[in-house]
Amino acid sequence: MEALKEFREKVEVETDPDKKKMLSEMLAKVNAVATSIEKRLEEKTLSPSNMENETLDLLANAKDIISEFLDKRFGSTVNDHSIFAKLAKKFENEFMQDMDLLNVMPPHILTRVSEYVPEIIEYVEKILNNGYAYHMKESEGELSISDDRLQEKKNNSDFALWKTSKAGEPFWDSPWGKGRPGWHIECSAMSTAICGNKLDIHAGGFDLKFPHHDNEIAQCEAYFDDGHWVNYFLHCGTLRIAGSKMSKSLKNFISIKLALKQYSARQVRILFLMHSWSDALDYSPQTMDHACYFEKVSKEFFLLVKDLIRKKKESDGQEASSFKKFDDEALQLFNKFNASKTVIHEALCDSFDTRKVIETIRSILTESNTYITTTEATGTINVDLLFTIAQYITRMLRIFGVIPEGNEIGYPTDASGECGNKEELLMPYLSALATFRENVRNMARTAKNSDILKECDVIRDDVLPKLGVRLEDRANQTTLKLEDPEVLEKERLEKIQKELEKTQQKENARLQAEANKKAKEEKKKQQEMQKKKKQEEQKQPS
Repeated sequence: MEALKEFREKVEVETDPDKKKMLSEMLAKVNAVATSIEKRLEEKTLSPSNMENETLDLLANAKDIISEFLDKRFGSTVNDHSIFAKLAKKFENEFMQDMDLLNVMPPHILTRVSEYVPEIIEYVEKILNNGYAYHMKESEGELSISDDRLQEKKNNSDFALWKTSKAGEPFWDSPWGKGRPGWHIECSAMSTAICGNKLDIHAGGFDLKFPHHDNEIAQCEAYFDDGHWVNYFLHCGTLRIAGSKMSKSLKNFISIKLALKQYSARQVRILFLMHSWSDALDYSPQTMDHACYFEKVSKEFFLLVKDLIRKKKESDGQEASSFKKFDDEALQLFNKFNASKTVIHEALCDSFDTRKVIETIRSILTESNTYITTTEATGTINVDLLFTIAQYITRMLRIFGVIPEGNEIGYPTDASGECGNKEELLMPYLSALATFRENVRNMARTAKNSDILKECDVIRDDVLPKLGVRLEDRANQTTLKLEDPEVLEKERLEKIQKELEKTQQKENARLQAEANKKAKEEKKKQQEMQKKKKQEEQKQPS
């Protein structure tokens, strides 16, 4: 009860509306569970097993409230500093696992503040010796300094390089007593230890721009006694959810592991590429839909080009004479493709504008698909040009980490990424099956045999998708595409759902039309009856 009392007081004095809302919701959940337990205890309807479940539910909802209360009461008694190292290592390992899942390249060097304390102490000493820092009695930080201690600071904007550790905090021996590094000094000392006296590019979150990076600059310039330390700062935008900054303190975040249960790492990477690195990014089902759609369109293009290449090899062989003269349609696409490559190059040179790159790639895909649709029916399609375009898009997406290293165009069709060997092995058999089905289907259409046509549809819609094969009946030929069976099953279920919705809409429209017709007839009948009644009244003598 004491913990709840303190938490209620905290909610009352909180001024940030988002945080106040979050804290109020936490309190409401705890109160609801506690009230439920009290009521059931009074009614004597709570069995021992249910009591255990209710207690666990209460503890789960009150975890943060109790943790804060216990930390305030007993945090100062912690004297085993290995606890801090174990906790940091736990989150470091989780972070590295998440980065690996997202296909983020590992760093060449990883620094931990606890391993650089001697360098940090030396860094502070040199800043002191250079005359840019001074020693205070207790070295409190600028965020916790009291009004009476404020007078000891030579300037209100001064900040702590080294702080005296409070009870329960980690500490190291130093010339100024047992303490710990300030918030900013650790970054300056570690970057200097690895990169020397100059940095070309320094990256970080937008919310670190001030005061953290400003103070880093002050420290490094004071350490080297030089007015120039870094050439460029890249401040990436914040990640938002439902319009608010994603934050642990607001409990409105989604973990990478949780996001990857719903979306693939490729789709998440595409989402980030579709936005400028310096802008805020709103994570939501709507923004993810855009990323998933781009993946779908690009994947279908790659699979279609692979099918066209396979058919070209079957008909022309591997000879150089198979190269086709560019007709007007091919030249038009070729010129648009070259212009798009220039736009992409300039976009990357303009502060890594990946948003424009993805938009331009999407435009190339649209132009290419239009070209395929136009020329496929006439048999004038230039497969070599499409292969060149597919190679380029693959190379760009590979640079962005969306496609793994390899020699194939497009995305891997399975988790191993060994789609090339898989296609080479299976395609001759699948091609024979597709050709047989196409011949049977054409004969059945000529003979108007609906039963055979239905069986052809069963192979296309039910049998092959379970084997990871998409078969499409296009204008003059059948197209084969290898795909993840789970993706095809999802597409099949979505297609069934859409057909059911369409059927339901038609039925609703029919019923509505009947109801409208009935209402209209009833209205007409009423009008006729009223008219007849009026005529009869007029015939009666006055």
